[in-house]
Amino acid sequence: MALYRRNKIYWVDINHNGTRIQRSTGTSEKLAAQEFHDKVKADLWRQTKLGEKPDKMWMDAVVRWIHESSHKRSLDDDKSHLRWLDSHFKDKKLTDINRDMLEKITSLQELQLLGGWSSLAMVLRYAHLSSSHLRTAANRIYVTNSLHVELRSKNRSENFAVMN
Repeated sequence: MALYRRNKIYWVDINHNGTRIQRSTGTSEKLAAQEFHDKVKADLWRQTKLGEKPDKMWMDAVVRWIHESSHKRSLDDDKSHLRWLDSHFKDKKLTDINRDMLEKITSLQELQLLGGWSSLAMVLRYAHLSSSHLRTAANRIYVTNSLHVELRSKNRSENFAVMN
C-alpha cells in the first residue's frame, strides 16, 4: 500500500526503480497525505523521464562539504562560518541562493553588527573566507543551472529533429 497510517500520521511507501522510499507525510489528514504522495511520485517521474535534478537543500550541501573537507586543518573554523551562514540559509534550496542574497548577508556593516566587532579590520579578518566560499558556490550553482537548462533545451531539439 502506497499510503498508510502509523499511529495518527500518514506515511508514504513507494517503490521507484527497485528502491523502496518510505517517508512521513507529517500530517494526520488523509487528503493532505494523498497530495504529498502525489507530489513525491510526480517529482520521481520528472527526475526519471525528464532528467530533472532533485532539489538540494542548504543543509545537505553543508553536510556533504564537511564530510569531503574532513582532512582540512581549518575545519573547525569553517564549521563556525557555516553555523553563522546556517541562520540565513537554513530552509533554502541551493537553487534559491543567488548573488543578491549573498551580497546582502556578506555586507561588511551587517557582519560587523552581527559579530559585535568594533572595527572593519576584524570583520575582514573573519569574513573573507565566508564571502569567497559563498561566491564560489554561487558561481557553481549558476553554471550548473545554466548548463542544465542548456542541456535540456539541446536534448529537446535533438528529440524534435529525430521525430521529423
